[in-house]
Amino acid sequence: MIKEMFLATVAQHIIAALEVSGVHRVYGVSGDSLNGFTDAIRRSDGIRWEHVRHEEAAALAATADAEGFSLYAIPTILAGRGDELLDLVSTNVARRLLD
Repeated sequence: MIKEMFLATVAQHIIAALEVSGVHRVYGVSGDSLNGFTDAIRRSDGIRWEHVRHEEAAALAATADAEGFSLYAIPTILAGRGDELLDLVSTNVARRLLD
């Protein structure tokens, strides 16, 4: 858990909620819009960041984690330069999670 909750960022509160929910790993591609989130994971004791090369790989890895090891894991989606790209990526990730 986060030691200094009274000075915590929004990302640290999200990570604390994920820890309480039983999430053990987060898969994703790091980037500017996730810097606060990945920093909060780095400071966390209970969640591990797993870097992947593509958002769809993150979805597949999180699904495999849940199916194979009965652990909670989540994929992250990095917002692109346009709404169309984000729609395409989120649709593909959702499709992988539902497979």
